Amino acid sequence: MTLLSLILGAALALVGCATATSGPDAPWIGPLRFSPSSFSVGQTVKLSFEFRNIKGGLAKSQVDLDYQGSLPMHTRKTSTFADLIKVLGGSSETGVFETELRPAPSDPPPFDITYYLRVKDAEGRRSNEASGSVRYRQL
Repeated sequence: MTLLSLILGAALALVGCATATSGPDAPWIGPLRFSPSSFSVGQTVKLSFEFRNIKGGLAKSQVDLDYQGSLPMHTRKTSTFADLIKVLGGSSETGVFETELRPAPSDPPPFDITYYLRVKDAEGRRSNEASGSVRYRQL
């Protein structure tokens, strides 16, 4: 084995660690759904998504939930809802997660908020990234 093949093998191994697991048994999360599709300050929004093959369930997983607004000054940020998903997710490996949220935007409306969800299950396998948007509007 040459030095070049060792370096290429190590590089591919590192790339493989950073990507989602693939195959029929890989962790998967469906698109994020919001109901209603728009909200105003003080209103609640139902968040739901499907999931499957999450070993140990959402409760034993690392849940990453980021969000980004559609206005030019918005940058991608981590949401506090990730802990809520982990706590309420339970131990089921396949199912539908639902909860009510009360987002509290501080920017002038109207704009869209896009959420991005990823899960790393109890066995360290990474899911795909699911996303969904909800519209923040004036009363």
